[in-house]
Amino acid sequence: LTGTIPTELGYLTQLTYLNLGYNSLTGTIPTEFGLCVNALTFDVDTNGLTGAIPSEMFMMKNLTDLDLRLNDLTGTIPSEIGLLTKLTTLNIRSNGLSGSLPSELGLMTSLVFASFRSNELTGTIPSEVGMLRSMASFNCRTQAMSGTIPTELFMMTKLTLLSVRENGFTGAISSEIGHLTALKDIFVSANKFSGSLPTEMGLLTSLEEAHFYSNVFVGTIPSEIGMWNKVQQVNLRSNQLSGTLPSEIGAMTKLTYLSFRSNVLTGSIPSEVGRLAALQSIYLYENNLDGTLPSEVGMMRRLVTFLVQTNALTGSIPSEVGLLTVLQNLYLF
Repeated sequence: LTGTIPTELGYLTQLTYLNLGYNSLTGTIPTEFGLCVNALTFDVDTNGLTGAIPSEMFMMKNLTDLDLRLNDLTGTIPSEIGLLTKLTTLNIRSNGLSGSLPSELGLMTSLVFASFRSNELTGTIPSEVGMLRSMASFNCRTQAMSGTIPTELFMMTKLTLLSVRENGFTGAISSEIGHLTALKDIFVSANKFSGSLPTEMGLLTSLEEAHFYSNVFVGTIPSEIGMWNKVQQVNLRSNQLSGTLPSEIGAMTKLTYLSFRSNVLTGSIPSEVGRLAALQSIYLYENNLDGTLPSEVGMMRRLVTFLVQTNALTGSIPSEVGLLTVLQNLYLF
């Protein structure tokens, strides 16, 4: 379908479900939709809609699903969005929205899924998000947001996905992160976070993916990450982490991807890496690791990529490396 959305659709006051997604519609969202007070679903995703989000549409107070993603909408997110107290799914990603997240988000206590990613949002995450106790997925990646992460965010204890990557967030990661015990995927990479990684991260035992790369984290890698017995991907590259590789990483037996490259780690590679039988890729290069390669690396039979160059390793190459029959990339220089 092409053309604009006719304003007359707003007069369909008994409308419950509206889905105009995956078309080539243009123009603005008619303000008349505010008359559709019985609507539960409003979906206009993947079109070419422009202009601002009309505040009138938030008079549809019975909405449970609102999908405006993948359009060319501009302007700010109206504070009236807080009127949608029954909304469970909010998806406004991939538009050209600007301004900050309104504090009124905290009134939307039924929210389970919220995606603001890939807009032009600025400002901070409002502390009021801590009131969203049903939230399972919170995504505001790829913006120009800044400031620190409010500790109240860690009151969203049902979160399974948290993504704030590719912004300008600063400050330390609070120890309150340990409350997110249901979290499966965390993406805080490509920001300006600093300070040390809290030991309470070990409490996130449901984690499957953990991405903290390209920040300014310092201090040691907490040994408590060995409690992540479900994790498959861990990426802490490109920080300023120091100290040794904790032997406890050997307990993360479901790992398929591990990167600690481009830090200032010292000490030897622990023999416990041999327990990582599922590991396919390991990146340890550009550190200050020393000692010899442990013979136990030969136990990582699924290893495809093993990059440990630009360190200070000594001794001989263990013959057990020859057991890595699917290995394609081996850098030891």
